[in-house]
Amino acid sequence: MPGQSPVTTPVTTARPVTIRRPRLTYRTTQKMWGFIFVSPVLLLFLVFRLYPMLRAIVMSFQKYDLLTPPRWIGWDNYAFLFSNERVLNSFKVTGLFLVGQTIPLVLVALLLALVLFSLPRFRHIFEVAFYFPVIMPTVVAALIWLTLFYPRGLLDQLVSPWAPHGIPWLTSPVLALPSVITVDIWKSTGYYMIILLAGLLGVPIEYLDAAAIDGAGAWARFRYIILPLLRPQLAFVSIIALVNAVQAFDSFYVLTRGGPADATRILPIEVYLRAFQLLEMGRAAAISMVMFVFLMVLTVIQLKFFRIGDL
Repeated sequence: MPGQSPVTTPVTTARPVTIRRPRLTYRTTQKMWGFIFVSPVLLLFLVFRLYPMLRAIVMSFQKYDLLTPPRWIGWDNYAFLFSNERVLNSFKVTGLFLVGQTIPLVLVALLLALVLFSLPRFRHIFEVAFYFPVIMPTVVAALIWLTLFYPRGLLDQLVSPWAPHGIPWLTSPVLALPSVITVDIWKSTGYYMIILLAGLLGVPIEYLDAAAIDGAGAWARFRYIILPLLRPQLAFVSIIALVNAVQAFDSFYVLTRGGPADATRILPIEVYLRAFQLLEMGRAAAISMVMFVFLMVLTVIQLKFFRIGDL
């Protein structure tokens, strides 16, 4: 109407709608980044560890010679293992090697650890000296000992007053396996000695001093104080030594290649010869599976022996 001011309606502007994204919690973010960092190692494990293991399990039930397609034969490969004299001999030689290498290796490492524990002044010098063979490649160490075992070599010169014609260290079926065991013990003792020495240094000195005041001798302190407290390290050393012994290959291949007369033809050598010389991939995979089961059983027995669950 005339004389009246026009009515203005306020203009309202719509506020933009913001969509809130759910924020990840700190714990979820940490787990996500942890998985990202672990994924390369996990991928390598799946490709180069798990898949070959699963493929070997399948191959152990097949006949495969790398030239023709694999053919399913069921349990024939496993039946062959327990009926072939050479394979059975490899099981026997492997058992002898495990007993002759693992037990002396742990005992020698423990003895050296005890000696170094009682000699704090020169401990580091001997630690380096005993650990030096560990960092040496196995093939290099085997080649060094191969030159020492040569006929008329250094070892023959040392024993010449008692054996003027020399000793067939690697060519005698009786001496070949002990010779390889000697090389393996020399090569590996320093590693296990360091682990046991670390366990000894962790024993509270107050326990030993109190036992000495009460009149306990050295053997009593070792038997009732040191040995019980050293059980975790002894269990670890025994299991790792057993695993490495079952998988030993380099020193045997360089020194004897399974000879003489199959006296050092352990299971890894048997797997290698079956797979890459005879092209019996299925039988080689079956031997590997038996080795795996055998190693797992021995590990469980050792864990029960040391009663790791009670520690």
